[in-house]
Amino acid sequence: MRGPEVRISHAKFRVLGPEPREYAIADLRQLWVVEPDSGRPVVVLRVSCSGTAIVAAAVSFAETDLSHPAGWVCLLLAAGTVAQQVRVSRRRESRRYELWAFDRGRGRAIRLYATTSRAEFGKVRRALIRAIEWNEGLTT
Repeated sequence: MRGPEVRISHAKFRVLGPEPREYAIADLRQLWVVEPDSGRPVVVLRVSCSGTAIVAAAVSFAETDLSHPAGWVCLLLAAGTVAQQVRVSRRRESRRYELWAFDRGRGRAIRLYATTSRAEFGKVRRALIRAIEWNEGLTT
């Protein structure tokens, strides 16, 4: 398999990118997948008040005479200015699919591959399984 992130042959599993790695297929055993969590939406509160809005609100609150109707108008305008600067957004945390194996050559479990693309992950997993099965067929 030749993809943008990995190269898989019957002999090697190569991860490309900023941290390239290479593993011998013959050394890989006990392949497993770490599935992403439920990916529930996360509420993120973003506050981006400008300095001008904060100063205007502080001055309005400090100098407001609430016994006069104009004081209430001033107070509401200041609160509206600050409220306009606060944004609440919902976003989904990206789901991360991970492929792990026990590497006999290194003597430990290693994360072979991780991505947020479900389709790409499926291709890599299937190609690696085929390579391991082909390699095991040579030794039996």
